[in-house]
Amino acid sequence: MVIDSLVTDLLAGAISFFMAALFAHAGASKWRSPEAYQETVAAVLGLALAAGGVRLIASVEIAVAALVLLPVSRGVGLLASGVILIAYAGAMGWQLRQGNVNLRCGCSGPASDTRISPELVWRNVLLAAGAFWATAGALPGQLETTALAMSLSLALLCIYAAADQSIQNRQRWLRGVNP
Repeated sequence: MVIDSLVTDLLAGAISFFMAALFAHAGASKWRSPEAYQETVAAVLGLALAAGGVRLIASVEIAVAALVLLPVSRGVGLLASGVILIAYAGAMGWQLRQGNVNLRCGCSGPASDTRISPELVWRNVLLAAGAFWATAGALPGQLETTALAMSLSLALLCIYAAADQSIQNRQRWLRGVNP
């Protein structure tokens, strides 16, 4: 029973640190290069709201990252990250349904050439499920457990980056561009 609880706490902690890093990177990227995201945001909010929308989204993403990092607000931050990821999946799904398949997602920063696709919709749903699940676990305050959870989150970040690069390479290959 104690081992099950420890494993749950470690995984919840790893997912928490992963979500914090993911949202901090997303928000910082939008603040550094808002013009790179305006087309994507304009497709959802309209051209008139695109510039302000990018800044608002960036601010929300950074706030969510901070909420996830603080133990007192971690559950709320994880719920918020899950809801945002579902919203992003829904927006991508809607754009795909409208035939807007060449829209850059901006998922991995302004230099990324990844386009919205069904894989990204499902990836966001899976990430949201992880965030929702992690709300059930509480990260213990022990230094060793926290360090292990942070290490696991780094592994999750590497897996995420590798999967994103694979999706981007596949998309470029389908468009006839050498990766």
